[in-house]
Order: sequence, then C-alpha cells, then structure tokens
Amino acid sequence: MAIFLTVILHLLKLGQVMLDGGRWHGQQLVPAEWVAECTGAQVTPPDSYQPASMHFDYGYYWWLIPDRGAFTADGHSGQYAYVVPSKDLVIVFTAEPDTSDKELTGSLDYFAGLADMIVAAAN
Repeated sequence: MAIFLTVILHLLKLGQVMLDGGRWHGQQLVPAEWVAECTGAQVTPPDSYQPASMHFDYGYYWWLIPDRGAFTADGHSGQYAYVVPSKDLVIVFTAEPDTSDKELTGSLDYFAGLADMIVAAAN
C-alpha cells in the first residue's frame, strides 16, 4: 500500500509542477519555456494509433488531448498524471503493476473518460 501512495504523491507533484509552469512552491525547477515546449504538439500519431473517440498529439513525454484542454503522462499499465490547466486540476490514476487487460485499464481513451467525469464533478 505504501508504494502506491508514494507513486500517487510523485505523480501528483509532477503534474502540479507542469501545471504551475515548472514551479514548485514558488521555486522555478525547470524553465517555463521547456514546460510549454514539452506540452506542445511535437508529433501527431497516425489515425490507426488513436482511439476512435478522441484525438491526441504527443509532446515530449506528454500526450496532449486538445479537445479536452488537457495533457497527460502515461505510465506502464494505466499510470497517469492528467493535467487540465483551465480547471487548475491534476488527476492521478494508478493501476496494479501487473495489469494485463490493456482494454480496460491501460488505454488513454478509457482513462480520459474517467477524467471527464472528475472534471465535470469539479465544476
């Protein structure tokens, strides 16, 4: 249990640093320009790679979901730090490390749907 809490806290901190333009508690850890560049579109995956229900691009290690105004770091088997700047919101989703059902827990499309419900509830 402690390892999951540690993972969640680190993902939350990472998301918060990105949300705050590279700052943590007022201290600039990484340049704001770098945050803007890595959360900007660098590559557009082919349509065959993307879920049918959404469009996303790729920055530097961040998936961008322009139709939701969000970006997310996607880890192994369903670990996500999902950032919605317009809502000042960071959402973390974790799954068991040995999760093998990618259809249910590891797909960005599935997680974005869960995040949509959280964003709607946060309004």
